Amino acid sequence: MAARESTTFEDDLSLSSLEKEVVTLKAVLDMINNMVNHETMIFTFRDPDSSVMFNTMTHMAFFNIILVDLLSKPGDFFNGENNYIERIKDICENPLMGKLVVKRDIRFLRDAVDAFLTWLSQTVVVEKRWFPSIDLEIDLSIMRQAFVVMCGNISKHNFTQQTRQAKRLQGILKVNGQSFPLDKCLIALEDFQTQFYDDIFHYHAATIAEFLNNIRWGIYLYAVAERTCCVENWYDEEMNLNRYKYHYPDDVASELGRTYYWNLMNDVMQPPYIQRFEVTKYLKMRY
Repeated sequence: MAARESTTFEDDLSLSSLEKEVVTLKAVLDMINNMVNHETMIFTFRDPDSSVMFNTMTHMAFFNIILVDLLSKPGDFFNGENNYIERIKDICENPLMGKLVVKRDIRFLRDAVDAFLTWLSQTVVVEKRWFPSIDLEIDLSIMRQAFVVMCGNISKHNFTQQTRQAKRLQGILKVNGQSFPLDKCLIALEDFQTQFYDDIFHYHAATIAEFLNNIRWGIYLYAVAERTCCVENWYDEEMNLNRYKYHYPDDVASELGRTYYWNLMNDVMQPPYIQRFEVTKYLKMRY
């Protein structure tokens, strides 16, 4: 008897391509709103020398943990291996909302996503990193996304749940010409976190916040054009108030799709509450 093929949540939902786009945009916007805001961060706007600091170290850990989610595959919700930012890049290549205005309004989002992905994919050499637990000083070559994700996972889990990060560190050290057993790499994760979270991730956090805020503005500029086309405003004389409703595109027909379409359109009723900013170049010159 043939084995029954398993189905994913995406298969069960049977969302249209436009509904998948809407869900992705809404999810990314929610994550960025949770990370880059006045509760987690203190902003000093002096472009091109703006600065961003965390209110507390707990807020920094929260920021890093949500960032790992943003750079991860969306669980079982979607098929494929693309993370959320890569899914946004795919949307920019084939945008489905607002067909009449899309070329103009997708440009800022596309540029913001490309800039962040380029930054994440760059391999840097971090000189004279000291790992006392394994008696190693090394000029470590590592991709930015690798240490960003590792730092967030180390912040999130205790050491008994860090075998995957230990294997990642083992692989990174091997690429750098150093061979250590897995137990040594697990012990060395604390040294790694001191070097790359307390120091380097903290240094890069303001720049990452700038990238994310630009993506948020890009989503707004893209989605607000759609909202202009689909919203209907009127004054309800019986209730004595202004009201509105959205006319859903034909390809947004499911209850779930319409829920997140409505929520996304509501999110872009007003511009983002954090203005665009440019972090000082002195936070972009190292690593």
